[in-house]
Amino acid sequence: MSSLKLRVSIVQSNLHWENPQANRAHFSKILSPLANTTDLIVLPEMFTTGFSMNAQELSENQNGDTLQWLITTSKLLSRPQILQHMFSINTLFK
Repeated sequence: MSSLKLRVSIVQSNLHWENPQANRAHFSKILSPLANTTDLIVLPEMFTTGFSMNAQELSENQNGDTLQWLITTSKLLSRPQILQHMFSINTLFK
């Protein structure tokens, strides 16, 4: 009987305050060495903005830049599914 293994990578890093574009670029560099070495990548809850109180100003629509980045990055890394919890109720109903 073979055993199945789930390889999980948890990523924590300093963030660029309220700068989603810079944070996506930053995490792209951090994640690229993980290609084909992990099955699941867990990112910080608010990895694109930091823990900002400007949710209304920084929110994106459901198919915004960050979701597109997650999809693209997941494909580039081959197997991983990138999970993160970033959509607030305000974002979902924007």
